[in-house]
This record gives sequence, structure tokens and C-alpha cells, in this order.
Amino acid sequence: MQIKKTILTESVTLEELRKIIREGRAAEVLEVGDQIYIDFDGAAVPYDVIGIDADTAAAEELKHTVTIQAHELIEERPFDTKGRYGSNDWETSELREYLNSETYAARCAELAKYAIPVTKMNTNGRKTVDTFFLLSVDEYDAKDTPYEYYKDKPYRAAKHAKDDYNDWHRTRSAYRGYSYSAWYVNSSGYVDSDNADYSMRCAPACAIG
Repeated sequence: MQIKKTILTESVTLEELRKIIREGRAAEVLEVGDQIYIDFDGAAVPYDVIGIDADTAAAEELKHTVTIQAHELIEERPFDTKGRYGSNDWETSELREYLNSETYAARCAELAKYAIPVTKMNTNGRKTVDTFFLLSVDEYDAKDTPYEYYKDKPYRAAKHAKDDYNDWHRTRSAYRGYSYSAWYVNSSGYVDSDNADYSMRCAPACAIG
């Protein structure tokens, strides 16, 4: 694993990083905005450090976390395809099921060993426990986000696909009023909604702790 800073480049293993996080010393080696390169599909890809102690571990004994998010979008998939247009309920969505499946964990096996379940609040007011998750609309919003990374962003994260252009990507938020409409971020960084059964890319996040 490689941590890339503005001035400094250093190598730290995920095992060492987890130990530092659990000791509450993450800020000694990381800053929000750093990029950590971790294997995904057999190649090292960048993850942005978006928050330190921003997510709450599902396990009460774990007091500290570092949240990272894929900088590059992964493949197009529907949010959900159940019913006529799909469901916008993150808790029961096929996309959530996929991101927390053994299939997805195998694609990022190095990271999956250290990613921990965290508790997330959703649009419907219910909490879910997720190891890999999408950010909500509020978590992208500079006014409401718990993630320092997004507090000074003029747009809500226009993520770059591997061929280096901004593309639409999903959030985990449901559009209120239609059970099949889910929010996404468009290529300019603004949010909009569309049918859950449409395929779009996504930028999964997780917490190490």
C-alpha cells in the first residue's frame, strides 16, 4: 500500500495503518485528501481519505476509523431492478447486496481484510450496517457532510472514471415521492434523480478501524 501526500510519499502496510488507527494516531500519518493506493481487480488504484473518525464502527470496542472512498468509478450497475422500475431503498437494494458480497470483496481482497462494518443513517430514517457503502446526498453536501474532504468542494464529487472523464454515479439516497427514484451525482457534480433500474457507475467507500 502506498500513501501519496502533496510533498511526501511513504509506504505503510494496511496492517500497520489499522494498528495506528486503533491507537487513535491516524492524524499522525494521514491527512484528509491523501490518496492510498490499494489493489482492486489486480491493479493499484487510488482511494481518497475523506474523513478521520467520521464514521462509527458497528463494533462498540472500535473507537476510531478512517474513511476512504474510491477515486475512480467502478463498473455500471443498476441500483435495484425489483418491480417495474426498481426500488430506491438502500437497505434492500441489489447494489448494496453486491457491494457487501463475497464477489465484491474478492475484487479488493487486500482492503476487504481491514474494512469494518459501520452504521449508516438512510433516507427512510432507518440505519444499516455496511462494510462497503455509497455516500448519501447529505454526505456529499458541504453544509451537512461529516467528511472533511467534502467541506470545501464546490461540487459534490465529480469522480473520474478510468478513462479520465467525469461520469454520473450513484448515491445511496432515495428520492422522496417515488419508490423507484434514487439520487445520483451528474458529470458536473450536481445531484439529480432517476429510475433505480438504470445502470450507473459508483464510488464505494469503506472505513478502516
